[in-house]
Amino acid sequence: MSSWSLRNQFLVPTLSLIVVGMALATFLSYRSAESAITKASTSEIEQLATALNKQTEAWVNDARADLAGLTATSREEFLGSLEGDEDAISAANRRLQAFADAYGSYEVVGVARPDGTAVAAAPASRAGTLNIADRKYFQQAMQGQAVISDMLPSKINGNPIFVLARPLRQGGKVVGVAFAALDFTSYAARFIDPIKVGSAGYAYVMARNGLLVAHPNKKTIFKTNLFQWDWGKQLAAQKNGVMTYTFHHLEKIVAFRTVKSTGWLIGVGAATKDIFAPVAQVRNQGILVAGLILLVVAGVILLIVQPISRTLRAGVAFAATVRRGDLSQRLTLKRRDEIGQLADALDAMADDLQGRAQLADAIADGDLSHSVTMASERDVLGQALQKMLGNLNHLMHQIQVSGEQIAGGSAQVASSAENLAQGATESASSLEEVGASLTQLATQTRQNAENASHANRLTDQARAAAEAGNGAMGEMVQAMNEIDAASENIFKIIKVIDEIAFQTNLLALNAAVEAARAGQHGKGFAVVAEEVRNLAARSARAARETAELIEGSVAKTKRGNEIAGRTATALQEIVGEIAEVSTLVSEINEASNEQAEGISQINQGLGQIDSIIQQNTASTEESAASAEELAGQAQQLQEMLTRFKLSRAEQSHLAQLTPPRRGPEPLRLAAAN
Repeated sequence: MSSWSLRNQFLVPTLSLIVVGMALATFLSYRSAESAITKASTSEIEQLATALNKQTEAWVNDARADLAGLTATSREEFLGSLEGDEDAISAANRRLQAFADAYGSYEVVGVARPDGTAVAAAPASRAGTLNIADRKYFQQAMQGQAVISDMLPSKINGNPIFVLARPLRQGGKVVGVAFAALDFTSYAARFIDPIKVGSAGYAYVMARNGLLVAHPNKKTIFKTNLFQWDWGKQLAAQKNGVMTYTFHHLEKIVAFRTVKSTGWLIGVGAATKDIFAPVAQVRNQGILVAGLILLVVAGVILLIVQPISRTLRAGVAFAATVRRGDLSQRLTLKRRDEIGQLADALDAMADDLQGRAQLADAIADGDLSHSVTMASERDVLGQALQKMLGNLNHLMHQIQVSGEQIAGGSAQVASSAENLAQGATESASSLEEVGASLTQLATQTRQNAENASHANRLTDQARAAAEAGNGAMGEMVQAMNEIDAASENIFKIIKVIDEIAFQTNLLALNAAVEAARAGQHGKGFAVVAEEVRNLAARSARAARETAELIEGSVAKTKRGNEIAGRTATALQEIVGEIAEVSTLVSEINEASNEQAEGISQINQGLGQIDSIIQQNTASTEESAASAEELAGQAQQLQEMLTRFKLSRAEQSHLAQLTPPRRGPEPLRLAAAN
């Protein structure tokens, strides 16, 4: 990671953590929602299956009680019809027809002799023509048992029916059977077929032999045997519970209950794709929101890190410039953070190095009156400069003593030549210093102008980036407002669901009251009303919990909206400040160009002054002959200067310039130096 740029070192780990965090949060939310919806859906279909089981059990028991009551109240007529009494047969037919008309679910009701022939029946046309001797339920009833048969196809219309049979005794002996065939299709149409769970969920009934006897697809009744699949056998073996299986390439979850009195299995199933559809939608929305947050965070990090990275690159370039010996550059960053402190420290270091360079330049020009200020006890460069300055002062003191002796011997030199030589030398030295300083100043001024132009372009780019960030923040504020409005709409929908649950509860209470009024015949409807009321209460409670969650989401959305608004305001302020900086940089650029032009004119004037000084220098050479008598003192001075060790190139150059030492020639060489 050390080879990455600073921007990538911030961006990659941060985005990676956000991606991992959002993925983990989305996964946990998905699993939590999946578990909650699975439990809720399973509970719902279990309640439906239980309610249908209780309703069917109550219906069958009511039918058994009705048949038992009929045989008790019509015993004399039934026994008389079995003995062949015509009056008894007519009375039995009337009672059976009244019974069938009163309840409406019976396909046929009758009384059969031991040979299986129906002697009385409703409808009356079946009397004498219907024989049930081969039916298992008849045979069991003749043995003294009250029987409920399994589902059978009707011989009239093929619909599923089941038969209730009770033995008729006289003198402790079974002399006949009272039977009633109930049409299960009408019951299924009222209570089984209306059950819908999602888009592919429904209720069905399986007979004891595995055949479907109630199903939304009527073509499967008595045509499909669930025992041909392993899961069908498991349903029959387990009797009650919840199971997941695949039927016709569709995964389903089914809650099933077995009717205790009949052995029929009632199943209520739902497709898992319907159950988990809301969870998938929540997961997709979570992924979309995570992607948007990732983009926003990446943009914010880039906006924050980019200026820091740009500043550090400028600092690296500044350090490289100082390493090359150019001390004219400065960072001059107007920042109050750690980067600003680093820039100030680098500028202070450059100022200190430039001061040391100016001190060395002054010493080279012969000014030994300066003092060296130590930065610390470990200031190696300061210690070296201090030692050099002390040694030069001591040496120059000795040279000055010798110079006084030379001055006494050179009094005979013409005052005009002495004054002219001194003026020419000082003018040439000063002119060189001024020329060098102006040249350096011109270079710095041109570089300042170029840097100001470059800074002006960078400021324009920063302002454009800030304006783009401000626009993106505005779009994010608008998106937050839309999310807030959507949450409010969802909250309204939850309130509507709560009101519907309340109305459903009222209707269930009314239905329970009506069922109570109906007495024995309303028991089944009372059970359904009770289950509906329980479902309404659970729906209201779920609606309230969902409303509380949505209210929390709305509050958090509003909080995010306020934070986004404050961020947008801060970006607008940054745009304004960058515009002001751009104006200042433009003014600095114009001032630097004007300074460069002024320095160019000064250089032209210095060229003219240099020409005049060259002429004065030529005049001083004519006066050099008058100083030959100073040869002895110059020889002593040259011996003192031999303690300075020159480079090989300077020694070679000095040997070429030095003629044979005859008379005052060494003095002339010293004067040239």
